[in-house]
Amino acid sequence: MGNKFFFVSNLTEWHFSCRKNYNEVWLNKIGDLSKKEKNSLEQFKKILQKYNFANYLGLFFITSKEKKVWKNLSKIVTKTELGELKEIFDIFEDKFKEIWNSQILEKNIKILTKEINKTLPKIINALETLFGKIRRRKFDIYLLQHPYKNKIVSGGANLKNKGITIECNDLSETGKEILNNAISVVYHEFLHMLFGKKIRIISSHFYEENGKSKIIPYRDLRNTMEEIVVHSLFSYHGFLSNKYFYKHPKETTSSNLKKYKNTFISVKNNKSNITRNDEIGVYFFIAINLHPLIKEYLNDNKKIDKHFISEIIKIIR
Repeated sequence: MGNKFFFVSNLTEWHFSCRKNYNEVWLNKIGDLSKKEKNSLEQFKKILQKYNFANYLGLFFITSKEKKVWKNLSKIVTKTELGELKEIFDIFEDKFKEIWNSQILEKNIKILTKEINKTLPKIINALETLFGKIRRRKFDIYLLQHPYKNKIVSGGANLKNKGITIECNDLSETGKEILNNAISVVYHEFLHMLFGKKIRIISSHFYEENGKSKIIPYRDLRNTMEEIVVHSLFSYHGFLSNKYFYKHPKETTSSNLKKYKNTFISVKNNKSNITRNDEIGVYFFIAINLHPLIKEYLNDNKKIDKHFISEIIKIIR
């Protein structure tokens, strides 16, 4: 049921984080939507935007057992909305079957479990050094199937403390870099789930000093600072991702720093027209600049603190 929700909700494009590129591939496969299907997507979009992430409906579809989804949802949505949601999912049942492959899910579970077990103790140790004790050693990963083969993996941490979502295709058919990307995304979202709130609290003085100004126009400062810290550790150029997964040569990191610096300057000068790729370029630029500081914090057993945030602010300004 979680994958069906992911498919239909993404088609609505109810939030800027919806993957429009997925929709292009899906629609190319399932064909043009009927008027009834388009109308149902508009209705679903309104319901999703009403509850937003404060009462994220995906939490119920993704984490509940299929037989309990509607019962659990009934505690949040109105009786009318519940009926509308059931009808919407019935309307898209056949379309979903055209894009769904359960065998991919089963293979990916085995692959991710094996790869995570290789690095989890080291990652836990590093995160405890930087953020404090992790009492929760087990967490749920909900796999969502995206339509691209041999393409980058994405994820989300919108399920409160129930787990994280990972979006991927068949990992058994990908190269080492995509698999590294998948594991890096797992830990990226894991960090959001465990310490996102703590990062926002440590960064609070930055919000108070800067009011409503924004680095990324469609994100508030709290959210942006959290993303910067998380990307600095786990992303294609994150310190821990580079140490344990990608292992980029120094020459590659240095040349990329120049490229991402240009993206950073461009975003600072023109905030009204930036893309998600531009946003990621900003995070990569800051992450590479933070590598020496993160190494120092790990070597000295220091926790991420206001000084760390102040160093990010120096880079931004």
